[in-house]
Amino acid sequence: PYPCTDDDWMPARDRPHAPGAAIAIYEVHAGSWLAADGDACPWRQLADKLPAYAASMGFTHIELMPIMEHPFGGSWGYQPLGLFAPSARFGPPAAFAHFVDRCHASGIGVILDWVPAHFPDDPHGLARLDGTALYEYDDPREGYHPDWHTLVYNLGRTEVRAFMIA
Repeated sequence: PYPCTDDDWMPARDRPHAPGAAIAIYEVHAGSWLAADGDACPWRQLADKLPAYAASMGFTHIELMPIMEHPFGGSWGYQPLGLFAPSARFGPPAAFAHFVDRCHASGIGVILDWVPAHFPDDPHGLARLDGTALYEYDDPREGYHPDWHTLVYNLGRTEVRAFMIA
């Protein structure tokens, strides 16, 4: 495991959320901030620049647009295939932990944009995972998102709700 050094941050993190305290959130697409030619910017490079930049601009938090694994690297990540770990395209999990640690060292909180509303119908994802509509609705009139051409999680199923809160 990554040896976090944010022992000072953890107990102090509730203070900025006191009633009436200002919160300023800088929303960032990790895949394009500082990236050149469409290459994903790795966590370690972001850790060297983004926390200090956000702090110097007066932000209290960085909100990362979806960083979970998603099929199309050129997207903003709003069609995730995996909800529980950062995408490998930005580096290994320890590098993400290092990024969060550096944010906390700069007094910056980290918010993850999470997308539990819909998922791609790619065959290597959750769509018809076991041959049935396990995660999605069986009836496409209920479970197909026409704007995004994605499937909608069937939150009426116990298994899906358990998956979401796992």
